[in-house]
Amino acid sequence: MKSKNHNADLPDFAGHIFYAARQALRRHASGGNVLIAATVLALAIANIPAVNGYYFEFWTQEVRLQLGDFNVFSHHGEPMTLLAFINDALMAVYRLFRDDFSGYYLEMVKPAYQKPVDGATLRATNSFFDELLRMLHPFMPFITEEIYCTLQREEESIMISKWPDYKEEWNFPEEERAIETIKEAVRGIRNIRSKMNVPPSKKVPIILLSKKEEVLEIFREGEPFFLSLASASQMTMQRGQEGIPEDAVSVVISDAILYIPLEQLVDKKAEVERLEKEEKRLEGELKRVNAMLANEKFMSKAPKKKIEEEKEKLEDYTKKMEQVRDRLLQLR
Repeated sequence: MKSKNHNADLPDFAGHIFYAARQALRRHASGGNVLIAATVLALAIANIPAVNGYYFEFWTQEVRLQLGDFNVFSHHGEPMTLLAFINDALMAVYRLFRDDFSGYYLEMVKPAYQKPVDGATLRATNSFFDELLRMLHPFMPFITEEIYCTLQREEESIMISKWPDYKEEWNFPEEERAIETIKEAVRGIRNIRSKMNVPPSKKVPIILLSKKEEVLEIFREGEPFFLSLASASQMTMQRGQEGIPEDAVSVVISDAILYIPLEQLVDKKAEVERLEKEEKRLEGELKRVNAMLANEKFMSKAPKKKIEEEKEKLEDYTKKMEQVRDRLLQLR
């Protein structure tokens, strides 16, 4: 079929969705219900398998035609266009699902190896997952429908399930701040381990330095979670600098500093040998790239894309060489 005011053929299913969604957008927009209009837009785009850049451009023009310069407001109070609002909503759900639920919550509640998860935790986790699926559904309709109907066999479809309601009793601002503090520390520790090529399986001791009792209390209560997430063997909490090795690697977070003794992270001798080999390899690569870029014949005859690629390699090798030499200075 052909959708009205559009000269391109669309698959039957997609065409019906496109036309119905456009009509719904006009109806809801004229009534001022921008939230429904935003959801309709997201559903329409997600459900058109044949959508390409042209169709998307046509659809966004339709949105602008119906909503004009209508703005909604984010939770920060900043004015936003409708399309920015949709993007903001999608990214909020994405971060909640991927980062908070999958990246942190599941790791925190995961039982020890070969130990069963307790019933209360399992029920709570299933409930959270159910709510997340329903929030994600407007943006990823097919996979969320499949998962939801597999897990909730008594439900007919996620499309007619109740939208999650905000409940004040679920708001825990102090606990949220505490978790964010632990997450900030975990990110810092993971970044250091990644930069120094420390395998996740290697457990290291960590020293937490803070003069604020509330920060120390956060890590006392959250120590089991932190040790697991940061791949730490133990954590020492203190207010002063005593006992902290001079060569300890530091991670600065809000109102605290975390230290990891360098000798616990790497075998100095083995790491120096590895870095010296890398330094030699990079010297060869830099010599080769510089010779190519200094060659007038190459510069005049090589395709522009090839020249740009070699320039990018030069920049990349130069940065890596700086990092390797800085690291060698620390270790020697």
